[in-house]
Amino acid sequence: MLGAVRHGGFIPWDDDIDVFVTKKNFDKLKDFFNHHQLENRAFVHKWNNDRYPMIIARYYVTNNTCLQRATAWDFMPAGQYIDIMIFFPMPLDEKKHERFLEDMALYIELTNEFYSDDIYRSRSFLRRYDFWNRLKRAFGKDHVLQHFEKKLFKYSEEECEYYAISHCVIYPLMYPKSVVKNTVYVNFEGTKLPIVKKYMDLLWYGYGSSWRMMPPKSSQATHRLFDDFEHPYRLYLDDYMRFVEKKDVFRTLKRYKDSVIEDGKARYYLYKTRQKYRSDINALLFGRSVVEDEIDLDEEFRNRNYQVLSNYFRKYYNLQLSFSYRQWDSFIDIGDRNLYIACWTLIYYSGQYFDAAKLLRMRQSQAKEMTPELLELTVLIEQIEGLYHAMDFEGIEGVRKQVEAFDNKEHLLDYCLAEVMLLEHDAKDEESIDRLISKSEEYILMFPYCWDFVYYLASGFRKKGMDQAAEIAEDMVVRSSRNGLLIRNIEQAKGA
Repeated sequence: MLGAVRHGGFIPWDDDIDVFVTKKNFDKLKDFFNHHQLENRAFVHKWNNDRYPMIIARYYVTNNTCLQRATAWDFMPAGQYIDIMIFFPMPLDEKKHERFLEDMALYIELTNEFYSDDIYRSRSFLRRYDFWNRLKRAFGKDHVLQHFEKKLFKYSEEECEYYAISHCVIYPLMYPKSVVKNTVYVNFEGTKLPIVKKYMDLLWYGYGSSWRMMPPKSSQATHRLFDDFEHPYRLYLDDYMRFVEKKDVFRTLKRYKDSVIEDGKARYYLYKTRQKYRSDINALLFGRSVVEDEIDLDEEFRNRNYQVLSNYFRKYYNLQLSFSYRQWDSFIDIGDRNLYIACWTLIYYSGQYFDAAKLLRMRQSQAKEMTPELLELTVLIEQIEGLYHAMDFEGIEGVRKQVEAFDNKEHLLDYCLAEVMLLEHDAKDEESIDRLISKSEEYILMFPYCWDFVYYLASGFRKKGMDQAAEIAEDMVVRSSRNGLLIRNIEQAKGA
């Protein structure tokens, strides 16, 4: 869905399609494949393959190859595949959601005997897992899993308001039934595929207002695969599996998982304490660097030297926004005034209001009260998100209303973007086109890291008949921008 809307096809660094089906329709698929064997195809899931380690299904091609580390063993097919995620109805009573999700996470862990979905779980969860794992050894895996299936799969699809999918995350993901229940077909890589009809609602539900922004290359997760579209995977498995004692492999994998869980119980508080120690050390190092570098952050801020500030705070941003710090809710306390300057720089200069929002949420989780300055920034971020909400749901006139109602306009990147968007929409004659070009050039100098203004400059050049200049500007956007929607617009226009 994200690929279809943002890129017009596959996400460039991703290479698979995940299909979502309700539990009722999944049961129909199971029943079909129980009675039909399709040539060179296999439908695999935990209920027909005891070694299969996930609570999602896969539809495989069996006469080619797609080897991953997890499928390099001879207990499931290893051809090209489509993941089939299952929507499980959740209880209607929202008070039961947390327990349902923890039970689902336990079910996932108990099903899979080879690796741990998430070793950074709470100690209470690990204690529950240890209890049920002992029962699994005493009474058998099937007996324990059936107990959880009776608890988890008893809710009515017709009456539920939320679905959960079980996947390799600390808790299964939740989706509102009202958003995902209808589909629409869209163009995708030369064919048509269904996505959620209310796709924009779901994009906002999953990613927030920043859904159009591609992650930096360092965060673009890819699958590690060996592909061969011409030869069956058995050619490779048979080459090395003859040297492998399968019983030893499975025994080793089980021991590994048990040791990981046991280790997780022992080190939960150790990790949390270590991360707190690292946060405190980095806060001290930041304060010392300010003194040693003889930089007056307040003066740089008053002089609007945002590029200097952006470079100075870069290490802090990278640390505080990294997975390990957010995972453990570890806050690097650089002082509220410095945090205010750091967030202001992200919002006003870089347009990364969504990262500033993460920093402020981490600050809100601390015991001491937020300063009025920081609270003002949270209100400003809400206004910015309202601006993007208007772009996605209300059209150009909605954007115009938001721009007119904006409280703080001075040097705000996102406000300037909305202003130029309106200028581009209204650019019908030579005077208005020249104004679009002039404003775009002005904002390019103010915000050199935001390639959206180059996109609008290119649009102004096109309207003025300066096609060669427009093409140069568009190529710069495609090479450098993280706004996937703009890149798609450029590539679609070139294709047309």
